[in-house]
Amino acid sequence: MSAISKILCRGAFALVVLALIGQQTLAATYPVEITRKLHGLKIFERVTTIEVGNASVLSLTNASTEKASCRVTFDPRIEQRKTASRKIEPGETVTVHYAAGRQINRLNITINCKPI
Repeated sequence: MSAISKILCRGAFALVVLALIGQQTLAATYPVEITRKLHGLKIFERVTTIEVGNASVLSLTNASTEKASCRVTFDPRIEQRKTASRKIEPGETVTVHYAAGRQINRLNITINCKPI
């Protein structure tokens, strides 16, 4: 094998590896849209998407002086919606985990919190 063909083979291999890594990275990220119904409460959220397993972690922090009851709905649009309820004391942070069974391309989250 000539030197030129060796260089071309190595370059082609590097391009294939980069393309596969790029596809894997793009496939693992998806947009998250959040709809909030907070009824006057100061609730802050943070969403972390985990690349492995199509998982998301939603952290809710209650910055109000009142206890809150929150209902969180995850809608990936390709599976059934999943709903979780949490009670949050003032100053407390709780987490809600969501994992899709299939590859998703968008996740809609609805947060509905009411004072208790």
